[in-house]
Amino acid sequence: MGGLANMLAAHMEFDMDAIDRVGRFWCAPQVALTPGLKAVDMFRAVESGQIKAIWIMATNPAVSMPEADRVAEALRKCPLVVVSDCIADTDTARCADVLLPATSWGEKNGTVTNAERRISRQRPFQEPSGEARHDWQAICDLAGRLGFEDQFSYSHPADIFREHAQLSGFENNGSRAFDISLFGNIQRSDYDKLQPVQWPVNTANPNGSARLFGDGRFFTESGRANFIPITPRSPQQQINKAYPLWLNSGRMRDQWHTMTRTGRSRKLLDHSEIAEVQINPRDAREYGVDEGALVELRSAQGRMCGRAALNAAQKHGELFAPIHWSQTLAQESKVSALTEAVVDPLSGQPEFKQVPVQLQPLECHSYATLICPDPVAKSLWQWLQTHNDSNLLHWYRVPCDGGYRFELALCHPLDGRKLGAMLLQDIPDIHWQQVETLKSQRWLAYNDEFQLLIIANNDWHNLPDRRTLERYLQLDMPQIPAQLLHPIPAGVRMVCTCMQISRPQIEQAIGNGIHSVEALGHALGCGTRCGSCKPEISALIRTARESGVSGQAVAATMETEVVKSAKNKHKELKENYAAGA
Repeated sequence: MGGLANMLAAHMEFDMDAIDRVGRFWCAPQVALTPGLKAVDMFRAVESGQIKAIWIMATNPAVSMPEADRVAEALRKCPLVVVSDCIADTDTARCADVLLPATSWGEKNGTVTNAERRISRQRPFQEPSGEARHDWQAICDLAGRLGFEDQFSYSHPADIFREHAQLSGFENNGSRAFDISLFGNIQRSDYDKLQPVQWPVNTANPNGSARLFGDGRFFTESGRANFIPITPRSPQQQINKAYPLWLNSGRMRDQWHTMTRTGRSRKLLDHSEIAEVQINPRDAREYGVDEGALVELRSAQGRMCGRAALNAAQKHGELFAPIHWSQTLAQESKVSALTEAVVDPLSGQPEFKQVPVQLQPLECHSYATLICPDPVAKSLWQWLQTHNDSNLLHWYRVPCDGGYRFELALCHPLDGRKLGAMLLQDIPDIHWQQVETLKSQRWLAYNDEFQLLIIANNDWHNLPDRRTLERYLQLDMPQIPAQLLHPIPAGVRMVCTCMQISRPQIEQAIGNGIHSVEALGHALGCGTRCGSCKPEISALIRTARESGVSGQAVAATMETEVVKSAKNKHKELKENYAAGA
């Protein structure tokens, strides 16, 4: 319902009339008299020891809060941290003393309300897994243990919704905007059939209200709208010589919040599988950053790593980085670690949109990709989480059918045989194959049940097509295992994941004279499904116009041929495996 620490239930403020009203409705003589702490202040109180127990539900503050590393450290110091989540391993769950399995979205039963005040029923399409409980059930169970079983005797979400509706209309008489009192006696059968409706929903508006204030009356003492003068204030954080670039942060298409769920979907990572730092080409030249290079951002608060994505639509002097990546997915890719906990004095909203940072490329000697079946992936992941290896600059992982793919950036050459032997030390009957060329090294460890493939190269762009490698996890071991070490051309970036249209394909079409998003959609199909790739397609058109398209067209043609070659080679390999060649 969007309950806030600075409001009472049913959208009521902390004034004496509202406090008295809520207390009488609930027969609760000890209703809070003052607002609670907003998020940043709350974690400061955890850090100072003022808060000694905290229960975190369905959120990941160790990633989403400003000064995220400081928040995680505060939670680790707190005497009791309880976390309810449907995902067992999150950055916040790692700080917990007690983990409670919660139901996921598809298991929940209740209502959701969107930004236009529309209440919609959410119905489950599967039963809760394992010991997972609904959040409301966990709260009621705890209340019962504390001696309030009679007050928390709900048996169904309809019971809670009914009481919420009754409170919204209690002593309202048109004095408060939020009023769904028409549902104050709703039965479970009617609740189950509830259709989307916009509040207020009361006797005056039984079918809901598309607009508020349509009658010109406002919820003030005079009934008229109040204009409140404010004094504008610039961001408290400012760029300077030490931190000369502005960093803006926000969402990327295809991902949601801190990726605890969307990060488990392989297809959603086709567009971007690593935290990318969007950089204007002029800034990239000034700082010596190439497309795809691993870069480091630093602020006065912390550090993050990401891969450079040159974008002419990005303003000169400004960078953009996504909010989604966390320590469970990649090493030091939390953009929130850079943000100072400076907040708006009224809303408490942090200054996420303007952070002064410095930028520099990371000097990488080599890169490696590892294709691991699930048991080995778990061992490698645990090793990456705990091992302080000075040779390792950065890592991230990508889920795929049957296991994971890990990407490593290294200061020095990788000894794949040594790393593989460590990961496989408890697995019997391991055989090794190794191939070394002028540009890359490849190691294959296998037994009758699985294979571990490690490929290292001095250029990230030249690592083999990852989709082709990932398919090895789904293939039976060939009679000649060394076939898995066969050279595979480099991969390409997907821009339109719905239609599987790559960046080289789009750049080639632009080079051939197609210069609008609509025309590219007609020619290639990109942007014609969900449409979330249209801004990136537009940016590619703009970049082509600013830099000239002739060279890009040639490069795109070459890369497209590389993709075709890779697909043909993979098809050939599968046919050979099937024939036992």
